[in-house]
Amino acid sequence: YEVDSDMLELVIAIGGKKSVQHLAREVNLKSSVFKTTLLKLVKMGLIEKVEAKEPCVSKAFITNIRRFMNHLIGPVGELLIKDTAEEMGYKINEIPLSSLAAFIENLARVIPDENGRNSFKERMVREMRDMGV
Repeated sequence: YEVDSDMLELVIAIGGKKSVQHLAREVNLKSSVFKTTLLKLVKMGLIEKVEAKEPCVSKAFITNIRRFMNHLIGPVGELLIKDTAEEMGYKINEIPLSSLAAFIENLARVIPDENGRNSFKERMVREMRDMGV
């Protein structure tokens, strides 16, 4: 491909990290021209697709989970936390906020005592609410 004016306009508009939606609003290109030009730039290696990283659960929240699990079932809680995260396909420090409810539910299932399980869920719901999740 040769670099044309549409490509230059798009590269200048990118100027860093912008979403495709943001770029489409910013440049004055027809939708079909925008898409074709964007694909050409990617194929030429002049721009690259970067996946947006989803916000993850904070270290402080994970620490609270660890403390409460330790309180409920002892040191084995740490292993169960790690195993639960891995079963869901995550590292413990990279659990997306969008998966937090499922993580809490899966973790609660491994707590053998029903009262402990309910107590864990109630506390985690309060902490999630306090976090604004």
